[in-house]
This record gives sequence, structure tokens and C-alpha cells, in this order.
Amino acid sequence: MERSTFIVLFYIKRTKKLKDGTSPIFARITVNGQRTEFGMQLSIAEVLWNKDKGRANGSSKDSRMINSEIESAYLKLHEKRVEIERSGIEVTAQGIKNEYFGINESRRTLLEVFGEHNDRCKSLVDIDFARGTYERYVACYGHVKRFMSFMYHKNDIPLVDDLINRDMTKIYGKYEKVKIA
Repeated sequence: MERSTFIVLFYIKRTKKLKDGTSPIFARITVNGQRTEFGMQLSIAEVLWNKDKGRANGSSKDSRMINSEIESAYLKLHEKRVEIERSGIEVTAQGIKNEYFGINESRRTLLEVFGEHNDRCKSLVDIDFARGTYERYVACYGHVKRFMSFMYHKNDIPLVDDLINRDMTKIYGKYEKVKIA
């Protein structure tokens, strides 16, 4: 699997001061140039924030607590990235954020859904589908599987993946024409 760039940045939003005069702390996750951000549910006075380090300055109890929370979030985000990589799913900034917050995206894959479709068609042969139609669906499943292996070096792709788009369908069409010729 291709390695992706991964950056976590913590910063304050100076333009969104809270009633007590502090600024909220945000985390920004960037993966391959795509980014997402979220509030850390922490705030700090601007004078106590170290922009370069993305941490609180000083050794006061509040600064240590904020830095501890930031470090914990940083480690958890890295842990979630590693989990996603190990599962074979494409790493995205939004995917890491969702994992961090425990939002379970559908982990259904293209071939899983395609296989379920073929199973339903098989049970409806001679009722709603001709045997030849079912056999063509099975053949198409094999073609799509080989295409993903050839083009993307993957056995399957999640339906939430950005690979499933108009470009993929165009490339697949060209792949089928060249492969058959």
C-alpha cells in the first residue's frame, strides 16, 4: 500500500474568542493535502499559546493540563491512522477524524456489495433473471476484481473511498476494451 503524508497541527482560532476572552484550540488533520479540523473543547489565553509548537507555554496547572490533552489527542490520532492503514483501507483525513470520534463509517466494500447483488440475482434466476444475465454479473464481478488489482493494487475498495468516481468508471471502460482486444 502506498504511504500517505500525515500531519496533525494544533492551533487557536483568534477570531472566535469565547466570552471569557480565551481562544478555542483546534486540531487540523492533513492527509495527502486533504484536511479536516475539529475543536478540542479546550481554550487558552492568546499570550499563553506557542504558535510554533502548537502547545501551551508555561508550567502552570492549566498549561500542563492543556498540553497533556493535546499530546493525548495527537497520540490517539496517530494510533487511528495506523489502524486504518493496517485494515487496508485508504487513509483519509475525514476517516481518521471519524475513527477518533468513534463514528463508524460503513466498512462495506465494492466487491462485498457486488457479491451480495449476485447472490440475490442467483436466487431469482428463472423468476426475475435469466441464467445468462446472472452469469454475466458473475463474469463482471471477476473483471472488476482483476481491474482493481491491476489498476489500484488492491483486492477491494471501501465504498467510502474516493477511488469510486467518474474517472474510475472511464479507466475501467478503457481497461475492458484493451483487455478484450
